[in-house]
Amino acid sequence: SVVAIVSARERIRGRTVVSTTPFLTIEVEYLETRPHPDSATWEAAVVSLRDSALKLLSMKTEVPDQVASFIRDLGDGGKLADFVAGGLEAETSEKQAVLDELDPFKRVKISQRLVSKQLKIASISDKIQQDVQSQFTDAQRKAWLHEQMRAIQKDLGEYEEGDKSPLQEWHDKVAAA
Repeated sequence: SVVAIVSARERIRGRTVVSTTPFLTIEVEYLETRPHPDSATWEAAVVSLRDSALKLLSMKTEVPDQVASFIRDLGDGGKLADFVAGGLEAETSEKQAVLDELDPFKRVKISQRLVSKQLKIASISDKIQQDVQSQFTDAQRKAWLHEQMRAIQKDLGEYEEGDKSPLQEWHDKVAAA
């Protein structure tokens, strides 16, 4: 089985392998794509996909800024759908479904569904990270307050040197977990 990533000016489908040496050569079939509909619904679908893709990009730190610029400047909705789907963290079969679709409106809708799924995952992941960070910050604040309380108890003579401080007790609990 051979897998190849190809960029073409027109939509094509590989038919037969002509040769494998010195490089892979295949016979292709040019696919007739349907023209996109000139309608408000089409424009809205493309704008929605572009906005969703840019929102997802803003949540990802490892993606270069040029990708967002490319998405903003890509005028053809079908090509936008192909490009966006290709960059998603999705199953290969889901990405392939976009490429297999000849109707640009359907490609945009499939890509939008995939982006929406990734946005939901990213949002849940961010919420989990915020919750963990919040809990950690609360624990740090409580430890600091316990240390302050220990210092006050020591000044009042209610705390003896041999006793474990609340901070030390907290460290022991964390180490035991």
